[in-house]
Amino acid sequence: MRGGRDDGMGKLVYRMETAVDATEVKGIYDRLIEAYAELEALTNSIPGGVAKVDIDIKNGEIIIRYASDGFFELTGYTRNEYIELINRGEQLIFFDDIARLFKNIKKNLKEKKTAHMEYRIRKKDGSEAWIMVQGRAIEEKESRYTVMCIFTDITEIKETQRRLEIEEERYRIVSDISDEYLFEYINETDTMVYSEKYCRHFGLGEKIVPEYKKSVEKREIILKEDWPIFLDIYENMRKGNLRYSNKYRVKEPDGEIRWYSICFTTIFDKNNVPLKSVGKIVNIDDQMKETVKLKEKAQRDSLTKLSNARTTRKLIEQYINEEYDACHAFIMVDIDNFKSINDCCGHLAGDNVLVQFAEELRKVFRSTDVLGRIGGDEFLVFLRGIQSDFLAEEKASAICGILNSIRLPGKESVKVSGSVGISTYPADGHDYETLLKKADEALYEAKRKGKNRYCKFCDGF
Repeated sequence: MRGGRDDGMGKLVYRMETAVDATEVKGIYDRLIEAYAELEALTNSIPGGVAKVDIDIKNGEIIIRYASDGFFELTGYTRNEYIELINRGEQLIFFDDIARLFKNIKKNLKEKKTAHMEYRIRKKDGSEAWIMVQGRAIEEKESRYTVMCIFTDITEIKETQRRLEIEEERYRIVSDISDEYLFEYINETDTMVYSEKYCRHFGLGEKIVPEYKKSVEKREIILKEDWPIFLDIYENMRKGNLRYSNKYRVKEPDGEIRWYSICFTTIFDKNNVPLKSVGKIVNIDDQMKETVKLKEKAQRDSLTKLSNARTTRKLIEQYINEEYDACHAFIMVDIDNFKSINDCCGHLAGDNVLVQFAEELRKVFRSTDVLGRIGGDEFLVFLRGIQSDFLAEEKASAICGILNSIRLPGKESVKVSGSVGISTYPADGHDYETLLKKADEALYEAKRKGKNRYCKFCDGF
C-alpha cells in the first residue's frame, strides 16, 4: 500500500510492504545473534562486571536481569552457583551495608544522578571484598527503574586506604604526644592547612587558612626581628624548595615568646611544578634556651660571670667595627697587691674579692658596655659611645671607690685597692691590641704613682 502528501516541505511517502521475504528475516535474525555475541564479548571484557538491574523502590526489590561473567567472578561463585544461592534466600552483601546501599540507590535515582556506591560482600571462599558500583537509570516506570551498572572490586584500594589511615593516625598520635605541629601549604591557592593540634594550641578557629602570608602578618605572632626569617620561609614555600629548615620566635597565646623550628619538603607534579609543601613546626624553646646557657657559659668567666678574655676581645672588636665613627673608652683594672691577699687571707678570700668587685661593677656600667675578666686579677671595661673623656675618668674613679669599699669578713684590717688605666678610641688607637697596650701603660703609670688611682694614657709617660 502506498500513499503520501505534500505539506510544502517536500513530498513525504508512507509505505507498508504486503509481503515478507523469509530469507531477509533469517538474515536479520542471524545479525541479531551476531550482535548479541559481540555485546556479550564486550561486556565480559570490561574489568569487573556489568549488570542490568531492575530496582523497585516501592517494594524494596533489586532484581538482576542480566549479568556478565565478570560480575559472578567478583563473588567467587559461578553463574549457576550464584543463582542457586540467591534463590535460597542467602545474601552476599554485609547486613550492615544493605540498608545504607538501598538508601543511597533510592536517593540517587530520585535525584536522577549517576549512582556511585561502595559495599562489602562475603565471597565463596569466606573472604571479604569491597565492591564499587556505578550505574545510571536507562528506563523509569512509576517506582520501578531499570539501571545499567558496572561493578568493580576495590578491595586492594580499600586496604591501601585503611593502611594510610592507620599510618596517618599513628603519626597524629605521635605528633600529639610530642611538640610537633603538622601542616600542608598549597602553592596554587596560597593556602595553609594546619593540624587540629596546631589550631588548638594557637587558638585558630579554622584549619584552612587562605592568603597565608597576610594571615600570619595580621595575627602578629612572629617577632619583628624574625620577620625577615619568616619571609625567607614563605618564599621558599612559594618557589618549591625541595627541602628547607629554619627557626624563629613566636609570640604564643599566653604572651610568652618561644622558639620554633620549621622544616618541610615540596611535592611536585609531572611537570616539576610545586604542588604543595608538607612539613612540621616543632617547639624547640627548651633546646634553644639550653643552647644559650651553654653558649653563655662558654663565654663567661666561671667565677665572676663576667665575659672571659676571648669573648671580651671579640665583643670589643665587633663594636669598634660596627661603631667606628663613635668614641669609646678602654678601661683596664688591676687589683693592687692581690697576691698578698691570697697569701695572708687564703684563696677563698681572694675569690670573694673578685666576686664582690664583679657584682658592684655591673651596677656602675650599662648593659651595653663590655665587662670582662682577662686575667687572674685583671679586668677590662669597654665603655661604648662616650661623649667626652670626662665620663671615662668618672667611671675609673668609681672603680677605685668600689675596690676601696670591699671588706673581707673577719679581715677588716685588710684594705683592697686597684690601679686603673684609660685609653680612648680613636684618639689613642683604632684596634684592640693598640688600645689594650696603651691602657696597660696608663695602668702601670698609676701603680708607679702609688697605686689606688687611675691614669689616662699620655705620650709623656
